[in-house]
Amino acid sequence: VDWHIGWYSIGVVITMIANSIKSPPLWWAGMLVMCFVSSFNFMALHETVHRSAFKSKWLNYLVMHIAGFLCLRPGVHYFYYHWGHHKYTGDPERDSELQPSGLDMDVSTVPGYLLYMSGLPFWYDAITTTLAHAMGRVQP
Repeated sequence: VDWHIGWYSIGVVITMIANSIKSPPLWWAGMLVMCFVSSFNFMALHETVHRSAFKSKWLNYLVMHIAGFLCLRPGVHYFYYHWGHHKYTGDPERDSELQPSGLDMDVSTVPGYLLYMSGLPFWYDAITTTLAHAMGRVQP
């Protein structure tokens, strides 16, 4: 935790300095540091969905929701999505992670790969899923 907070803080400081001296390259460097550190939040979500991060079921549940919020991936939604993947792993008709979607799109073409690498499909899916859950339109 200290590592994450420390490096995230460094990214924030770099970004703030970049803003004050109006340095776009330095701003991007700060953002890159913060994005890199933030990407580790997904590991916490994944492990707590498996209930393997803590011995306590309630602590896994609590951290699952916190990590899900930080990733813009509602914990309960990801729980069902990911366990659907484990239930039907490798089955192209039923494995949730093999279905074409904003998260698991076809990357076998150059345009598909570039779109995936842009992050735009992820953010679209994350924002629309989070808003749907916030409005009570939950589909596990």
